[in-house]
Amino acid sequence: MIIIDYFGFSGSGKSFSAKEISKLNLKIDFQFLLINKYANFKRLFYKIYFISFVKISELKKVLDLHKCFTFEKKIIKFKNLISFLYLIGFIKYKSKVSKIIIIDHGLMQCLLSCFLFSKNKNYNYDIILKKFNIIFNFLNKHYNFYTLILMEHNWDLISKRLRKRDGNKFKYLMNKSNIQLYENALANCNFIYKNLTNDNFKLFLHQSFKNDNYIELKILLQKYEKKS
Repeated sequence: MIIIDYFGFSGSGKSFSAKEISKLNLKIDFQFLLINKYANFKRLFYKIYFISFVKISELKKVLDLHKCFTFEKKIIKFKNLISFLYLIGFIKYKSKVSKIIIIDHGLMQCLLSCFLFSKNKNYNYDIILKKFNIIFNFLNKHYNFYTLILMEHNWDLISKRLRKRDGNKFKYLMNKSNIQLYENALANCNFIYKNLTNDNFKLFLHQSFKNDNYIELKILLQKYEKKS
């Protein structure tokens, strides 16, 4: 199985671009995108279902990563844990039924939330990298290739999108101090994904796609689809 994972801050266009990419190949499973649009109860049902595929040993790996952060609130820590477990369970399940899956809130996005909502800012990056590598690599047996597509962050454009989507809430999200926080968190993630020790992992810059030209990604899909 091939995983196409979009990474970036809210409003950077992850979901929109993921929908466009899903049209490249009829075998691309985009259920992850659909679940996020379901009503609360239905969405909760699906998340519980996929989390049921997670083992206790896998839960412990996420909790071990969480030890590197001091979350601002317990509810934020719990939601982040649920996001990790839901994603892990989703990947494990889909590896048996799908050739290609596309997601817009993957492992790196979960890690971004850890950096964003942690009170402690003096991180031991080597330890975080080591623990995140463990989570990333134990999933290796469930996929053939993991593609991370990095979104560009034009804060003016993001601000306009959030204003349209979230109304007055965008003013808080996009103040200068928060933008600096977002950039710091993105930089922290940059260190992690550029130092992952995984031969089945590849980075794409979203801005490299011009005029709907996804040739390199199409070649990758064709190449690794044969192995999945």
